[in-house]
Amino acid sequence: MSISKQSRVSSRRHYLHMLLYIGIDYLAVVMAQELAMYLHSLLQYFWPTTFSMLAEYQLIFIPVIYIVCIALGGGYDFNRPSLDISKDVFWSLCYSFVLCIMVLFFIHVAGQISRLYAGLFFIASLLCMAVLRYAVGKYLHGVTWLKERTIILGAGKTAEGIKRYFDKDIAYRYQVIGIIDDNPLSEKLAAEYELLGSFDQAEKIIKEYGVQTVLVATPGM
Repeated sequence: MSISKQSRVSSRRHYLHMLLYIGIDYLAVVMAQELAMYLHSLLQYFWPTTFSMLAEYQLIFIPVIYIVCIALGGGYDFNRPSLDISKDVFWSLCYSFVLCIMVLFFIHVAGQISRLYAGLFFIASLLCMAVLRYAVGKYLHGVTWLKERTIILGAGKTAEGIKRYFDKDIAYRYQVIGIIDDNPLSEKLAAEYELLGSFDQAEKIIKEYGVQTVLVATPGM
């Protein structure tokens, strides 16, 4: 496959991945609102409050604000540590919540919303987003056709460690198609992946396979 064609495939895979998560985030925000309403109704006995919100705010306005903030905050940038993505999503949710309150206030809707509901919604949004993103991420981690094809440069203990780390972290989605090394020290990697060639052939091999990402696991190289 040519480099340009592989690049287009990689881009399509990235955008499809992003669209899947946008759909999941939309579902999480809507679910969070429903959960907050349910909990609010249960707590009416202790905090008797009433509020109303139009369906278009619940199904369009609020989810769109959340998705835009998550996108701007880097929540759809994958193939990096889960902890970094989680931090970005957390702060995006905080900014989204504040922005929603501010906008609803300016359009004279915030006064109709219970403070209890607002607090419950914020907590529910964190919970729903975390649960759905983890569940989907765990599933997609095993979906090969959504992974980015890559080659490992080096086949020693460092390469084993990198591969083990990527396998455990569900935010990384790399499909290793082979290794490049003069003399593979790792029997595990040598048994699992094809030896594509030696270091002096690396440039030719990378171009031949059209990969966009190479995992360099050779200390000092």
